[in-house]
Amino acid sequence: MSEATAPPPPNYDNRAGTVIAVSVFLMCVSTLFVGLRIYTRKVIKNEMGIDDYFAILTLVRNGL
Repeated sequence: MSEATAPPPPNYDNRAGTVIAVSVFLMCVSTLFVGLRIYTRKVIKNEMGIDDYFAILTLVRNGL
C-alpha cells in the first residue's frame, strides 16, 4: 500500500538548480587549483611530495 504525497505549497521555492550550479562551479575551481598545484610541483619545481598525491586522491575520491 503506497501513500500519495501532497504537492508542494504554492510558495515553495525549489533551489535544486542553484545547488547543482554551485556544486559544479566549486568542483571546477578545486580541479583548477589542484591542477595548478600539480603543474607547479611537477613542471616548475620538478618534485612531488606525498601531499600532492593525497590532493589528487582527495579530488578524485570526492568529486569525479
